[in-house]
Amino acid sequence: MKNDQQQSEGLTFFECTGVNIRGTLKKIEKAADPLRPLIEAVSNALDAIDAKRGTPKHPDSITIEFHYDSALRVSDRRPLSYIVVKDTGRGLTQEDFDRLSSLFDCSKGKLNKGSGRLQYVKFFGETVIESRFRNIDTNHNITCRKCILSADDNFINNNSILKFSEEYNSSEERADDLGTRVTFRNFLSSHDRDYYDSLCIDDLREELLTRFLLKFHEYGEDLPDIKIVYFGKGDTPIDRCISDRDVPTPNYTQHFKVQYKTYNNRDGKIHFKRCDKEESFLIRVFKITDNKGWKNSVCFVSRGERVRDANLKLMNANDSFGGFRYLITISGDFIDQNISDTRGTLTIKKDEDVREDFRNIQSQFFPSMEPQIITIDDICTEAENVCAKLLPELAERKRQQQCELRRLCLRFGFSKRHAQRVEQQVTLQDGKDAILKRLYKREAVEIAQRDAILDDVYSTINGLDPSSKEFEENLREKTEELFQTIPEQNIYSLSHYMARRSIILDLFGMALNRRLHSQKDEKRKSDERRLHDILFKQKEMDPRRSNLWLLDEEFVFFPGSSDKPLKDVEYNGKKIMLDITEYPEEIQKYLTSDNHDRTKLRPDILLFPEENKCVIIELKKPEADLSEALHQLNKYTSIIHEFCSPDFGFNIFYTLLIGGKINSRDLRNIDRELVEAKRFGFMYATHKLQAEGREDGTQYIEVHTYQSLLERAKIRNKMFLDHLFSHEDVDLNLPDNSVHVKAED
Repeated sequence: MKNDQQQSEGLTFFECTGVNIRGTLKKIEKAADPLRPLIEAVSNALDAIDAKRGTPKHPDSITIEFHYDSALRVSDRRPLSYIVVKDTGRGLTQEDFDRLSSLFDCSKGKLNKGSGRLQYVKFFGETVIESRFRNIDTNHNITCRKCILSADDNFINNNSILKFSEEYNSSEERADDLGTRVTFRNFLSSHDRDYYDSLCIDDLREELLTRFLLKFHEYGEDLPDIKIVYFGKGDTPIDRCISDRDVPTPNYTQHFKVQYKTYNNRDGKIHFKRCDKEESFLIRVFKITDNKGWKNSVCFVSRGERVRDANLKLMNANDSFGGFRYLITISGDFIDQNISDTRGTLTIKKDEDVREDFRNIQSQFFPSMEPQIITIDDICTEAENVCAKLLPELAERKRQQQCELRRLCLRFGFSKRHAQRVEQQVTLQDGKDAILKRLYKREAVEIAQRDAILDDVYSTINGLDPSSKEFEENLREKTEELFQTIPEQNIYSLSHYMARRSIILDLFGMALNRRLHSQKDEKRKSDERRLHDILFKQKEMDPRRSNLWLLDEEFVFFPGSSDKPLKDVEYNGKKIMLDITEYPEEIQKYLTSDNHDRTKLRPDILLFPEENKCVIIELKKPEADLSEALHQLNKYTSIIHEFCSPDFGFNIFYTLLIGGKINSRDLRNIDRELVEAKRFGFMYATHKLQAEGREDGTQYIEVHTYQSLLERAKIRNKMFLDHLFSHEDVDLNLPDNSVHVKAED
């Protein structure tokens, strides 16, 4: 055995025998968790400290050091040079080295998979392990050992991932630095490097505390001193500690059992059946005050380490229950026995995994009866029942959520049957948005199934003969058959859509008559903006999200914009106006004359029904004189017609001027061609448009009052309702146009 002066700089490759290391490493998956190698090192450090128990006691510790190439406070992202994990455990003894050098040796413990160290070489170019320990074979002298783990070409070409030194005695008899030091260098992935460069020391502390919560709890007052230290160039190191005072004690513990089940292939589907055999699990509930910085979580635990979130969505991460949050752990032998080679990952399947396996295998080759299994769903179902009894506040939250589900179903027209099915899927983490998504997802499945039936009905229509005497009777029968086939859900959806339109009509009427609460203290100049926003929100780009149906049912289907300068308006992905500098100098002078850039004019609403058509809608205050606004409307029309981009040829304009009142004499003094309509009190006219270098165009003008448009929209809405829901057997309880609207903005 060499002493430390005699030890050479070179280390010896440990060549694997009976296994191709290059091929084997390809089969080992890299852990998805970027903290996996660090967690592995801390877990090994805890094991090394546990292995010392029974020897003369002295304070044990684990220190995690992050060494940066820059100052710590330069930015949130600092270049990390290397990581060190030090412990005061028993060291890398010969027994431990024999295990390290055996690639798949699982002798460390019945639950250890023996491949944790492989994650070192998946993440880092080099991992150096240095150990000092008292050797019982050499009269308790201090013995040293050094190893390097790597998967670079130099190692792989020697069919190895390990270089090592023989044991050698240390000439220094210091006992204060006994233990093991693991150093990680050279990230293999830029993604991992970015993660570690940005890792906050407080986040790392919280992660270690939650990962090893049960392990730390088992130590009690004997918990080793755990310290995290960040070293930066030119900075004072910053550190965080974890002591037994930081580790909460479970408020509730409860054992529960889960039965195994078999599954078989019957009628092309998987059917589950319960068995008498069962497994025991333990649930622990930690009740922690909000100010501790913990978040609600439910997780599986193996050997004291969190291995996976349980997918038991009892609560949102930041929910508070009377000033407390809950950390819930589920453990048991069954979980320990189902940890993958990549430690930290469960191999227990979900019910859906079993069904997916069946779908991916030809049914004739799928066995009629599988071995007994327990799935994640089985464990979570029983755990949720236990939590409901231990934590009545969660049960109350569940009750409130059921009320919210019923409210949403009533508002949006989902049937009771539909709600009952979705209720079984809703978790306590689901808010309003998530519940609605589940409802609509379920609805989509039902619609797909029923559309197949509808298609069958449509396919028989070609049997109708319009020349037959029985045509009207046959048509009525087909219509009735089709109506009966339409899902009840669709009828309710239509009813709520029509109810919404009725509300918009009432809201528009209240805004017009200044009966909204928000109008009490506002000046009248805001009325135009509010009416504009009801019709089509200013700055909005999608007419489908507007209420322009109030003016014309087709308007919502046309592309367009609201309150946008002409120079910024786009149609089919192109701006309708050129940049001012692209026009000839003569036109530039006109467009910018009187210190006014006419390409910045802002029509209230622009729509484009077809390539050569344009709708211009101008809204004015209810008390405005519309005769003065005609010039403005005509200016918008002329500018677009004469100076739009050559990519467009707008020559048909449908222009609407809308205000509070119409004085026909004043309007006719401005435009002699305006004619009064026989109904609804609006005026209209048609003009020819001419411009040099442009195709002649046509402008159709309508001048309306807000009130006349509102009355016309109400009549259309009523006709639609009367026609759509006239079936004598359907009672939708739709509100009429006098539906009550709370008078507020």
